Amino acid sequence: MQRTDPSSNQIAFLESIPWSLPLAILLLVALCGVVAWVAAMASEMAVGPQAEVLIGWGIVGFLLLFLVFLAWQGSDNLSKWFGRMGVVVDREKGEVELLWGVLFPTVWAKHALKSFSGLVLTREVTEIRSSYSVRKEIKYQVYLVGDDIAPLMVGRHDDYGQLRVMAEQLGQFRKLSLFDKCEWHPEQITPDMFCRPIWERTGAPLAPYEPLASGGGLICRAEPKRLSLEFPPTGHLLYLLACGSGAGLLAGMGVVVIVYEKLFPLDGAQLALAISVFGSVYLWYLTFTSSLPSAITLDVSPSELVIHDRGLFGTRTTTIPSADVWKIDHHESAVSILTSQGQFVLPTSALDPALLPRIRNALLHVLTDR
Repeated sequence: MQRTDPSSNQIAFLESIPWSLPLAILLLVALCGVVAWVAAMASEMAVGPQAEVLIGWGIVGFLLLFLVFLAWQGSDNLSKWFGRMGVVVDREKGEVELLWGVLFPTVWAKHALKSFSGLVLTREVTEIRSSYSVRKEIKYQVYLVGDDIAPLMVGRHDDYGQLRVMAEQLGQFRKLSLFDKCEWHPEQITPDMFCRPIWERTGAPLAPYEPLASGGGLICRAEPKRLSLEFPPTGHLLYLLACGSGAGLLAGMGVVVIVYEKLFPLDGAQLALAISVFGSVYLWYLTFTSSLPSAITLDVSPSELVIHDRGLFGTRTTTIPSADVWKIDHHESAVSILTSQGQFVLPTSALDPALLPRIRNALLHVLTDR
């Protein structure tokens, strides 16, 4: 949910258009090209009635299989493709307006603002089973709640951090408490704590500081009032190379067909070109949606938190002032940092779980050293 041009008496949030929508359109265009090339091949070749029927059924079968594939790939995003959600809270009018639409959402429902007395952040966990794996899909929602009215969903997102930031900004604007039920440690946040730095939120006293040592893939560098943590690399390099190489070979095949088709008569040249174009588009899709190899280094001081993400195409650096760090939490296999920009989950899955509370404690000691 993106915050849009708020005024002193109004705050608005609107979902962005998912990147998978233009990709789906691109794949559909590629499919139309496949059908056109196969049809052109059939018209140029001297084929009999039986062969024409077989080619026609082949096109229909390919079209159906592609539509099944597209529906499977887009099932998680269909509601976002064809419906963007938004909310406008107006204190002057005393109304909550819900927006709905494709490209330009319009108001489709209004509710009295005084009917709601709090916010609740929840999550839904769905297990998706296949013949070879089981994966969990997590979706988050934020609701306005009241005593005599049904909960009203005003936001949804696949990213917990983005929705938590929205919920805190909305709660701060309307002075409503927030009950976060979906984090590892559920908590109640009062309006006076919204969007406040971590040293003002930390309730229980911190555990004694324990210096961290390098080991188990973690590289630690500690200085007075400064801590640097380099985490083990993540990503699937072999999978990435396989998909990228396949896409390159198929694209190369298309170039060969285009260059040599006029010099040497190639049977089925149009079909080969169609396969190369469609196949390379799909493999590039797999390449860029896979987990790209990266290595995270975290530099922490009382004034700022800096995240260096070294990937295949360079290093991306994110700097966050310490006043914008809201919370640091840990679970069985992860450490998360909640900030005004969203949530950052550190790549700690390869580390000893017993080390995670110590990492959280060390980060808290450095950031809260005033």
